[in-house]
Amino acid sequence: MQPGCVIRSSNWGVLQGKNLITSQEANECKNRMNTFGFTGNLDNAENKPKIDCIYQTDAARNLFLDQTGGGAPSDLDNFR
Repeated sequence: MQPGCVIRSSNWGVLQGKNLITSQEANECKNRMNTFGFTGNLDNAENKPKIDCIYQTDAARNLFLDQTGGGAPSDLDNFR
């Protein structure tokens, strides 16, 4: 498991500027009303960051545990 990031569509230019996605890939992802997510370092092309067009949802929120040791939001059970 690796931590990853979701990129807002307004910031896709960063991926295109680094030649990590093509205009065609951006258009296809946009047409599916999705966004891009990645793992790895975008500044180190040698390590080939993994970039995928993904479905973006806020339903799961941030699943990291809070500082008190509590778990995921209670409504998360609705999505399992």
